[in-house]
Amino acid sequence: MRTVIERYYTQLFIINCGGKEYEDFYINIHANELCIVGLAPTHPALKQTIKKITLRDNLLKSNVQGTKKRGGHSLFLDTNICEVTCTDQDQSQDHEFQIKNCLKGKLVELNKLLSSDPSLLQNYASTRGYLAIIETDEQPKADQSKGILTFEEYHTLRNLTITKGPVFQKDTEVGDDE
Repeated sequence: MRTVIERYYTQLFIINCGGKEYEDFYINIHANELCIVGLAPTHPALKQTIKKITLRDNLLKSNVQGTKKRGGHSLFLDTNICEVTCTDQDQSQDHEFQIKNCLKGKLVELNKLLSSDPSLLQNYASTRGYLAIIETDEQPKADQSKGILTFEEYHTLRNLTITKGPVFQKDTEVGDDE
């Protein structure tokens, strides 16, 4: 059967965020227009061993309440979300990645589990290792000129194998064969 992400979310990817080569992010957009944001598989931080993730204190203090998401911290394209400290393959040198926001909007939730368990980002980047949930000012749409790609376009560009979960029998009966 298809994964929950494939079934209930529109998957987009932002490439070279902030003009940095391969610093790509995924955006999973739910029907309620909330966006789950995380590091895409080609992000250089995921190619190394993640030692520590430091979330920004000012974002941790954000207290969102109610259906209108009041109290959420405003995020801009250059807002730092966290700092990821990694070690390269031979364990000789640490690298720090300043992870900046890739969508303008309001912070609904920051994944606080990342600071206590950095392996979530390494091992479950597309699910439990998400960075944040953001309510955007304007829902992102695929636009290659802005560096926003669909699932298929991203995987083709980055030469990644496209794997999707099996299809529900009910889906094929209604004609949805993807």
